[in-house]
Amino acid sequence: MKLNKFTLFQSNEQLYYLSIKMHYGLNKYREQGTHIKNYQEYLKRQIYIDEFSYEMYMNFLEVINKIAIGKIVLKHNHIKSKSRLTNKLGYSLDTVNTITTKLRYILKQARIRGYNLHPTLFLDDERLVVGTGKGSRDFYFNEELLIKIYNHQPKSKVTQHAKDFIMIASTTGMRHQSVALIFEEKPIEIITPSGERFFAIKNQADKTGIKLLSPVMKPAMDVYRRLGKFPSYNSVTTITRQIRKLLVEMEVDDEVNLTKTIFGVGEVKETRKLNEVASSHVCRASFITNALNLRMERENVKMMTHKGINDGSAFSLYDKRSELDRAIQFYEASKDLNSTFFTYK
Repeated sequence: MKLNKFTLFQSNEQLYYLSIKMHYGLNKYREQGTHIKNYQEYLKRQIYIDEFSYEMYMNFLEVINKIAIGKIVLKHNHIKSKSRLTNKLGYSLDTVNTITTKLRYILKQARIRGYNLHPTLFLDDERLVVGTGKGSRDFYFNEELLIKIYNHQPKSKVTQHAKDFIMIASTTGMRHQSVALIFEEKPIEIITPSGERFFAIKNQADKTGIKLLSPVMKPAMDVYRRLGKFPSYNSVTTITRQIRKLLVEMEVDDEVNLTKTIFGVGEVKETRKLNEVASSHVCRASFITNALNLRMERENVKMMTHKGINDGSAFSLYDKRSELDRAIQFYEASKDLNSTFFTYK
């Protein structure tokens, strides 16, 4: 077989998976592989790298979107989960952007390894970048709902797992990735200059490069003390599904507003039930929104979320506060909130 006749997912499947493992790990690209397998199912033949043209690239996106919404029905659909499809009109522009980013990475790796790409496909071509679209979710877990979740006794290990995540993420503002990293961490006791004591946990986020010490409030400490450790959260898809199951179990059927930009359609507004669209990331929005509603200074809230220690401003260059300094500052700003949920006692 000629080098440029390497099939993406058939005769040389092992080589493909090997190249993925060498760089970012198999799980990150597993779903991308199933999209390509589905496209091959649609074409009823194998796809060779050197024939994957610009036209085929665009057709690939159109086909996988139609497969997702049922306009194209395959005899064997390799994608079992529909968790990423939140609108019956198709994938959001953000989701398609993620798919194309991973597809271009795979093709770049093939080119590096000596495989020839189609002469019409230039990986730096701006037309290959779908881009992101406007999207908003006008909802969060307000304090009343968080208290209900805190007092709820889950009926299964799955919903207990979801409750624990909400307790941790909604009181620290951590993304799923950061919560997953505290599995083997122990809370660190910190003493303030005035002699007060509180616990904090390492908060790392590769997406933003932030490394912080996040004060641990009572709902999260309750989880740690009950288990003797923080729970493991490996899959963002799994915890999102579990959160929705918890809300269904609690009979939370509030309606919320969504705005999404759908691939090939445009901006779409819709009303959905919270138990259908809630995700792990809602906890981060809940932390920020509730803290602001409780009159915390915006700067103190940002310090524990997405703002980097150095934002590039002249002022920030002279900000030499350590992670410990920042943790103490946040604790001091949040210890006396008028809240029965966001508390350390």
